[in-house]
Amino acid sequence: MKCKNCGEELYRGEKFCHNCGTKIETAHNFCVNCGSKLEIKDKFCSTCGHPVELGDFELSENIQKISKPRKIKYRSAYSFQNDKIVKIIFTSVISFVVLVLLIYFYTNYGAKKQKVSSSKVASVNVSSEVEAKVYEVSSKFTCGCGQCGNLPLETCDCTYAIQEKNFIRERLLKGETVDDLIITVNQTYGNIKPEFKDKFGTKLELKLK
Repeated sequence: MKCKNCGEELYRGEKFCHNCGTKIETAHNFCVNCGSKLEIKDKFCSTCGHPVELGDFELSENIQKISKPRKIKYRSAYSFQNDKIVKIIFTSVISFVVLVLLIYFYTNYGAKKQKVSSSKVASVNVSSEVEAKVYEVSSKFTCGCGQCGNLPLETCDCTYAIQEKNFIRERLLKGETVDDLIITVNQTYGNIKPEFKDKFGTKLELKLK
């Protein structure tokens, strides 16, 4: 056993360290079975033979296990402030980018939609105008297939009538005028109605001359 103050090896039975004079605190131990006094080195009671356990000792000194102090890292207020500023900047940048993308897509979508709508309107207008002229030209003729009973060309839906009206439509799309086209159709398919024969027949003769 050594002195806790100076580390000097102590002699058995000493109550004070012979080197530094520090009082030696001894451990008193007794057998829990028979009450006999035990030595610290004893593993069995010399009186009754009962095994000696750590709980059998009543030490006069408190033995404490001192754990290594844990280092606690403290962050300064400046560090927290910097983190807050970084988060605010990051959030602002993300929000700005999202806003720009939304405006870009909305603008492009609106322009594209408007363009498509304009194209559709123009197409409908042109188509309506062409179809009106197809009807106007067709109304001057009867179907020439020979099987429809001379039905008006504008209302007949047989294959021959459809082919003739497609011919009229194509010529109109190429820019031919209604009057000239009536002459062309009469020259190609014939069957102009009698009430228009004098007017456009004369023009046809003049055109052929």
